[in-house]
Amino acid sequence: MKRMKPVSARIGQFVTIKIAKTLCHPQHEDFVNDVALIKLKSKVEFAASVIPACLANDWTENLYDTLLLTGFKEDYRVYEDVPGFGKRPKITELVESVDNLIITEAECRNRTEAMGRTDRITDSQLCVYSPGHE
Repeated sequence: MKRMKPVSARIGQFVTIKIAKTLCHPQHEDFVNDVALIKLKSKVEFAASVIPACLANDWTENLYDTLLLTGFKEDYRVYEDVPGFGKRPKITELVESVDNLIITEAECRNRTEAMGRTDRITDSQLCVYSPGHE
């Protein structure tokens, strides 16, 4: 079954904006190169809780430092039908924020294996560790 592209993006906790265009990574497959750029149909109003994401490059300082990941948590106790995706865990309305440390691919493999997981870790992924949230 072909996956449907998202039609809107959540900006902050309360604003939803329609997506005008999606550009997926040309070598995307499953969890490898799982990244895309989106163009929104309207402008985003920045605020204290809504700021642009800065992408790293060769001159970025403190790349291997702490970063803050935010998102919506999946509630595995409640499932819902999502068109194009089938039954999926319900997404909570509350944003989860966790401080993370960027770790090497080798350390990522060691940590996932120690947890008994067999996740495929590749060099195109950014691996983070959340102390206290294993």
